[in-house]
Amino acid sequence: MDGFRCDVASFVPVAFWEKARAAVEKVRPGCIWLAETVHGGFGAFARHSGFYSATDYEMFSAFDLEYEYDIREYFDRYLRGEIALSHWLDMLNLQEAIYPANYNKMRCLENHDQPRIASFVPEESDLVNYTALLYFLKGTTLLYAGQEVEAAHQPSLFEREPVDWSTGKDLSPLMTRLAAIKHGVLRPDDSFRAAADDEHHIAVLERDDGERICCGIFSLHSQSAAVEVKAPDGYVLDEESRTVKVNSNDTQTIVFKNTPKQSVTIEKYIDGTDTPLPGVTFLVTDASGAPVGNATGEYVTDANGRIVLTGLTPGMVLTVREVKTVKGYTLNGNPQTIVVGTGAASQTVTAAPSASTGTTTTGTGNTLTFYDEPLSVLVIHKSIEGTATEPLA
Repeated sequence: MDGFRCDVASFVPVAFWEKARAAVEKVRPGCIWLAETVHGGFGAFARHSGFYSATDYEMFSAFDLEYEYDIREYFDRYLRGEIALSHWLDMLNLQEAIYPANYNKMRCLENHDQPRIASFVPEESDLVNYTALLYFLKGTTLLYAGQEVEAAHQPSLFEREPVDWSTGKDLSPLMTRLAAIKHGVLRPDDSFRAAADDEHHIAVLERDDGERICCGIFSLHSQSAAVEVKAPDGYVLDEESRTVKVNSNDTQTIVFKNTPKQSVTIEKYIDGTDTPLPGVTFLVTDASGAPVGNATGEYVTDANGRIVLTGLTPGMVLTVREVKTVKGYTLNGNPQTIVVGTGAASQTVTAAPSASTGTTTTGTGNTLTFYDEPLSVLVIHKSIEGTATEPLA
């Protein structure tokens, strides 16, 4: 035996399940425990009526995985058109927030206690999207016999009702491909986020493993619309659209690539030396003249005479102008322009005190270097005529 499915487990004290699990572990190490928890509303009603009903959070102390009945009512209400898609997806986000990091919910569109999903979703194109969404959800996927042939009749629990395999429909190839994605691409400890386009009934789901983000977009009413997704932190969103035609029993791959954002370093030195000059203020604007980064676009060199601007899009044009220097040095009023390059195509721009000596050379990184000359000192001596050193006050 590989494990136990415990019926209506919420109504049995968690302490019993913990004791039972410990006892079984001694004779069957690694035994899997699945809890059929109760619907959230039913559990709350039971507690209000004076009966014991453990919460799903409490049940995770004894069980490896649980039914998703805590939020099932919201999914059913969305199917019936009573609430918006975002309401159900918000409950999925709530699960991500309140359960242990390794929580495992058993996800299903239908089961022995629920109506067939095809009875709510007659359009096959919609059903395909619901099925793909099911596999994309974080947790374990449950399929109910007959779901693969889009059966709409809910069988009796107590009568023999064989599945009608002659419907002429078969989602098995799709499910096979989806299972390969779930096990080969997605990871059980991904972080999860969901958002919705309520007007068009489109779900946008995100799985993030810390190294890459997988995004699933599912149109549940066969409607088309542009949806907003985001690039990973530190990368530029690929806004170019792709068009692909998907045929029956066909698999197409669409590739989007995100370019890393870049940084630009502004360096300030005393002219003729490699001594950094801190406390110098620069104004940074884009090609339209708008400030870059903060509200004013002004930055001050640090103790190392440097300013580092991050999160810049490759190809962006920056103009950098020195607007205030420190006492004892001349202001370098020679602005410099740089096109933000990638790691493979970058540049160093040097701005000497004279506008005519500014140069652009190939380098590593995106760097702008400015030099300020020290102010000249004029000393006037007054002495008595006929003497060389006697001062005249």
